[in-house]
Amino acid sequence: MANNSITPDQNIKLLPAPNAVEAPNITWEKPKPIEQALLPVMKFDPLWLPSEIRDWVVDIAERKDNAPVEFAAIAVICALATVIGNRLVIAPKAFDDWVVIPNLWGAAIGRPSIKKTPVMQEAISFLMELERVAGEEHEKAMQEYEEKKIKSDLLLDAAKGEFKKAGHDIQKRKDAELHLNDAMNEIPEVPIRSRYTTSDSTVEKLAVLMSENPMGILQVRDELFGLLAQLAKADKTEYRPFYLE
Repeated sequence: MANNSITPDQNIKLLPAPNAVEAPNITWEKPKPIEQALLPVMKFDPLWLPSEIRDWVVDIAERKDNAPVEFAAIAVICALATVIGNRLVIAPKAFDDWVVIPNLWGAAIGRPSIKKTPVMQEAISFLMELERVAGEEHEKAMQEYEEKKIKSDLLLDAAKGEFKKAGHDIQKRKDAELHLNDAMNEIPEVPIRSRYTTSDSTVEKLAVLMSENPMGILQVRDELFGLLAQLAKADKTEYRPFYLE
């Protein structure tokens, strides 16, 4: 058997493969930094706003040390949309019952100390006034409810006692049932407070507020990062689909 192995001291000459092409001598340029600059954004023009709110929005921005007008515009538009709620809807098709409720998302993005928070608070201050009035009205309604509830409980207890005393007497039982039904109809409903804003509600609490205020409610977050971080948590998986819907 022939030994075809090559010993270390043998000279080896590699022949080029047929039709081989020599690699070109490439000179690489110095790497350039990757630019991540934001695209240019048009300067906000107050003329884009409806004339009814234009002066108000500009005034808010000017009184907050000439803060960007768009900060005030964003907050005002979202706050007004909250008051309008679902009273107005978009009907894309004239002969269809398909309607869309325009839920608005607004975010003011800027450097620290550029007056984002003061502008937002001023722009939605009228919602805070509505909240205060609604709170006072709810407090009065609760007082009236408590008074009616006491009377209703007395009537209901008396009707129940009458029903027990009726025994097997058919006529007395019928009369007692009528009185019992009347007493149950007198049970007052618990007043529901009208809400316009909420800040840091859980999904469960927000769902309750939305059911109690079907026209809509505005969620106000001073720091948007807090909401985004909450949506990214593994134990808050139900938050993302809730907000997307």
